[in-house]
Amino acid sequence: MTIRAAFVALRRLSRRFVRDERGVILALAGMMMTVLALVIGLGVEVGWWYALQRQNQSAADAAALSAAYEYAHSNLTLTTAQLTPFATAAANRNKYAGDTPIVTLPGAGQVQAVLNRTQGSWFSKLAGLTNVTIQTGAIAQVTALAPGCIVALSQNAATGIYVQGSANINAPDCTLISDSKSANSILLHDNGVNITAKTVVTAGDVSGHVNTNTFNVTYPEQTGAAVISDPYASTLTHANLISGMPSTATACVRNSSTKTWSGSCTITNPSLIQSGDKLSGNTRIQGNWTVNGTVTLLNGTYWITDGDLTVKNATLTCSGCTVNMTTGGGAGAKIGFVQTSSNGILILAAPSSGTFAGKVLLQDTVAGVTQDLCTVGGTSYGMCLNANSPAQLSGVVYFPNSDIGFQGTPVAGGSQCLVLIAKTVQLSGNPTLATSGCSALGLDTSSLQIKTVALVK
Repeated sequence: MTIRAAFVALRRLSRRFVRDERGVILALAGMMMTVLALVIGLGVEVGWWYALQRQNQSAADAAALSAAYEYAHSNLTLTTAQLTPFATAAANRNKYAGDTPIVTLPGAGQVQAVLNRTQGSWFSKLAGLTNVTIQTGAIAQVTALAPGCIVALSQNAATGIYVQGSANINAPDCTLISDSKSANSILLHDNGVNITAKTVVTAGDVSGHVNTNTFNVTYPEQTGAAVISDPYASTLTHANLISGMPSTATACVRNSSTKTWSGSCTITNPSLIQSGDKLSGNTRIQGNWTVNGTVTLLNGTYWITDGDLTVKNATLTCSGCTVNMTTGGGAGAKIGFVQTSSNGILILAAPSSGTFAGKVLLQDTVAGVTQDLCTVGGTSYGMCLNANSPAQLSGVVYFPNSDIGFQGTPVAGGSQCLVLIAKTVQLSGNPTLATSGCSALGLDTSSLQIKTVALVK
């Protein structure tokens, strides 16, 4: 080929290359693939952020709930600094890996947990965004139910509250609580049972003859609930119960003309207490005491040590006293029972001030000491109120290590405060319980409340 011919051929080839658009399409395709990859990458990254946000929201919910439960358990006394470790632990259990949760108390009974997690970016760096902060939060509300007027403390009992016969349990201003986790935690043995209360709460379940007429409650009964701690475990200890109890060395003296016994002393022979007698406060009664005739306890504290209290065909009254069933220790040590039978009348009201304000009948909690038991309906209890023995009680009856058997119609006294706290409780007849008048006896019922927790935001 000549030089001229070669030149002409080269010029033609150059023109074809310039006019050929196939390379442009390839270049544009490459650019579009890069952009598409970036968009897909950004979409994946944003999706990942949203996935983390959902995960962190679950962690925030758990953090708020956990802190709120602890807040409720402390009777709303814990600070945000004290609640933060509970929120942190709950958040971490839910795969949270960020800053320490920020815990606040935004409203009455409310606990808020806010989580902040800084997440680095991948594709967003190309747009100048090196990281993002993912923030989530939740608020849990603590709500207190009406105070418990029956609190069955045993978590392992086959039945915490047992109701038999055509019983009519009247407790319109308070809650019936059983800590038993059994399927028969609250057992209604017979047809015709009617329970009037603010609500019924159990850690287990309700069983037996339950129908639409059984529960006349303001709020639906709750099963599988949290247990309530013994409200007096730290205050009504053996040491506290016997504080101020007279020694046996100081004997009480009976004034034969007034039939009044001296106080701040010990009666070592209870059989010497006669019908019509009046006992002065701060008296220790040593051994078993079967009340004879009508006996009045003047205002104050009484200790029945290593003995039982039986009211049979007799009457025992008091307008402002506390009776402690305790042990003095030593030989014959025991914690006695309280029993009414054969038309025994028991009318006791708690004092409205002092160490035992609002407490009317208390049982010692010494471990390893024999617990004496009475019998009602063929079953043994630490306290037995029989059907034909009227009882009117005002205040807290605290028998944490014993079962209580209530038959007949024991009722709340004039102050309208009758609270049973026991290992388990058996009811029959038509008892009346109440908490509306407990404040008049100087009793703070907040410790008798179950507090529920729920997310509100």
